[in-house]
Amino acid sequence: METLANERLRAHDMAQPGNSAAVCENLRTTLRFPLVPERPDFNLTRISGAERLSELEFYFPVQAVSFPRLRSFFAKLGWPPAVPGQIGRMTFDPVSGYLKGFIDLVFSFEGRYYLVDWKSNWMGNRVEDYSPDAIRLEMRQQQYFVQYHFYTVALHKYLAQRVPNYNYEKHFGGVIYLFLRGLDPSRPQYGVFRDRPALTAVDQISSLLEGR
Repeated sequence: METLANERLRAHDMAQPGNSAAVCENLRTTLRFPLVPERPDFNLTRISGAERLSELEFYFPVQAVSFPRLRSFFAKLGWPPAVPGQIGRMTFDPVSGYLKGFIDLVFSFEGRYYLVDWKSNWMGNRVEDYSPDAIRLEMRQQQYFVQYHFYTVALHKYLAQRVPNYNYEKHFGGVIYLFLRGLDPSRPQYGVFRDRPALTAVDQISSLLEGR
């Protein structure tokens, strides 16, 4: 780990004294962090190379996607904009074409599939600054709720093509957003956002993206 950290830091001209130790400590913390609070043994150290895909690319067609329909859909899910007018950053004319993106990490554990997104957002110097309420506000302010629903649709489509007898309720484990600056394995309620969208919501946004 230390060798790789030093190599990457040098590649980005960031090999100052102490940086490698800080990076390695953050990596160890992330690897030990409980992905489900009730399961301290469920962490990334349990995931082998054969059970994960990094930077999973997705690419699927969309038809007549409009901002008003997206806004209405996410408002019904309880995700209004964090501040008035901010949602204007997402304003666009109806679009058709292809939606392309990358999911940071997809892995399987005990027969279920999860997607993980790494976030390096600075929200303060203390773990307490990454409380559940603060994390949810950040998810709203940065519009990450749109992102993770799109990711869920993409992974749902991917698994349906590759997992025998795929069933969302049985096979999809959930969404995990890890805010790396706020993780502490002894306090798994901080620094993380977890969700498992309802299948009805996944189907609805899939239909919305397809123009139906």
